[in-house]
Amino acid sequence: MAGGRERFERLPGDGVRRGLVSVGDNADREALMELAESAGLEFLTLADPSAIVAGDAEVGPGSVLMPMSFVGAGARVGRGAILNTAATIDHGSVVADYAHMSVGAHLSGECRVGARTLVGIGASVTAGVTLGQDVVIGAGAAVVRNVGDGIVAVGVPARPDSSTA
Repeated sequence: MAGGRERFERLPGDGVRRGLVSVGDNADREALMELAESAGLEFLTLADPSAIVAGDAEVGPGSVLMPMSFVGAGARVGRGAILNTAATIDHGSVVADYAHMSVGAHLSGECRVGARTLVGIGASVTAGVTLGQDVVIGAGAAVVRNVGDGIVAVGVPARPDSSTA
């Protein structure tokens, strides 16, 4: 939003009470949501009509569920998360705040995705795997083991990318 902090602070006075921060960079989205919240704004959750959310699943405020995305039984999606087109979060999985599941990315059951983590287009994460905070999973990767904080993992099976170390 043009105008920075001052503009956010004026929004409630202008009659704006709720909104959505739509920024692709996970850390930037987090910072802007915190700024907006400090100005007293509440967040909407936006779900395309074709998105499917199980009755006992939870989706946090400020999250966006794009067309054909899926959140399964008992799954939780944190605040400010993005589930892009056809991304799936299966039963019992948890996607933390400000994470981004790219187009066609898939979590099997009971997975954990840390804050600000990006799961790339077409990537798949097998059951029970944990991805730390600030992780990047490359396009088309098959993640079969846990990935620690701050790691970029690519390939089939996914392994740390030595070119980013």
